[in-house]
Amino acid sequence: MKTICIIGAGQIGSRHLQALALLKFKVKIFVFDVSNDTLQIAKQRYLEINQDDGMVEYTTDFSLMPKQVDIAIIATDANSRYEVINRLLESSKVKYIILEKMVFNDINCFEPTLQLFKKMKVSAYVNCTRRAQAIYQEIAKLLKGKKILFFEVHGNSINLGCNAIHYLDLFEFISEQKIVDLNIQFLNQGFSQSKRKGYLEFSGAILGCSNNGSQLLINDIDSQEERDAEIKIISEAGTIFVNETKKTAELLLKDNKWAKREVTFEIKFQSQLTDIVVEHLLSEGSCELTPFEDSINNHKILIEAFAEHLGQADKSKCLIT
Repeated sequence: MKTICIIGAGQIGSRHLQALALLKFKVKIFVFDVSNDTLQIAKQRYLEINQDDGMVEYTTDFSLMPKQVDIAIIATDANSRYEVINRLLESSKVKYIILEKMVFNDINCFEPTLQLFKKMKVSAYVNCTRRAQAIYQEIAKLLKGKKILFFEVHGNSINLGCNAIHYLDLFEFISEQKIVDLNIQFLNQGFSQSKRKGYLEFSGAILGCSNNGSQLLINDIDSQEERDAEIKIISEAGTIFVNETKKTAELLLKDNKWAKREVTFEIKFQSQLTDIVVEHLLSEGSCELTPFEDSINNHKILIEAFAEHLGQADKSKCLIT
């Protein structure tokens, strides 16, 4: 029987657990958190989906993590993730790791972790889920081989500190290019407190460009009026508009003689997605999330950009998660 561990059973960790409740085959699940209260909430959320949790073990004792692990989902905050990874791999043989983002908020953690994964033969992925959503997979196919001229995300309450990484990753997935530069001169002054205690949030605009000159804009608009986050992609093939809130997209493509095509789509929540990722990992040895090594550059340039915005002398760290 396959073994899956969730380390960190808070808001996102418990949603991973709910998805595991949907698996069509039996697995042994270990759920670790330092808080008994958090574990109880996670258990309740599992039981909302599956009334049989006899194969789930909840614990505050890290030493009870199994020695052989097929998949580990590390859903702690960014401050503790480096320590958790090292602690887990010191005691357990792990095949696959899924990491929440931001993976780390210290640039110095990435290279040692990459080398550790290679040494221990761990395949690690970052939970940037948009590239696993059907609508963006379809858009990537439609635009494959076509240069992305301009990629824009705009809305309010995007929360750049936590979520910009998702849009950088989506841009790279669709454009098949690497981001080489970020411009943060249009961020709003200062910062705000994240809803996650001890962490920072940012608003305003981030500009970026890729190695082939494609342009990127993520604009977190400072507005009291609620505005949907919308994505506009201008490419050599045409223009695509995506509204995730309304679950609609408009496509104006050259191959369709510029006639507007409207489509509707579904966005899977984390509680509907992790089971699919797990099934792919166990059956195919890979999944549609972002390989850890591929995500390192985007993490680094974001951390450096936010640290620069704060005027820090040390640009290698920033309290984002």
